[in-house]
Amino acid sequence: GRFIADGHINDKQVVYSIGKDKVKDFERITIEKKVYQHTQSCIRIVFRKDTLVYKAVKELTNCQHALEKAFNMCCLMLDANKVKVLLEGYMSGDGCYIEKSNAYQATTISRDLAQQLVLMIQKAYGVGVKLYKTERPSKYVIQGREVNQHDTYMVRYNLANTKKQWINDGKFVWYPVKKVEDMEYEDTIYNITVED
Repeated sequence: GRFIADGHINDKQVVYSIGKDKVKDFERITIEKKVYQHTQSCIRIVFRKDTLVYKAVKELTNCQHALEKAFNMCCLMLDANKVKVLLEGYMSGDGCYIEKSNAYQATTISRDLAQQLVLMIQKAYGVGVKLYKTERPSKYVIQGREVNQHDTYMVRYNLANTKKQWINDGKFVWYPVKKVEDMEYEDTIYNITVED
């Protein structure tokens, strides 16, 4: 989970790029690693290809670039406790807790990752999740430098929500229909089975 938030991988190593305040999160990991200052505000933690960290990342993730970041689909099939561990790892890197609203949220440019997070949060905690898309211009100027920019997806959930806008029936999390649109699409559908 933490790799999806802060990591990248190549043929030789797994690299985590983190802020100085997050180095302590890696101190309890006894697997051999290299820790060094990459930039003024970024520390890099590197695990070689022959470590369990590299093997786990290759097995459980499916990405190299931020737009492609996603968990391997097998992660969605894990039991709720294991999914919770993956989520906690991800949220420790890219998530935050908003005390005023008692909510957790994370933002990503990967649409697939945002949709996976919704499914994983529903499975791990049995709560409804809000997913927001923010369309952004393709170019943006930061400190006088023009940079590329992508649309963002924000996932937000509340573990102690008293004003639920969803229902968990023990099997599925259901949401109200907000809008029905005619997609002007016609096709033949086979094998729709219903009780009555």
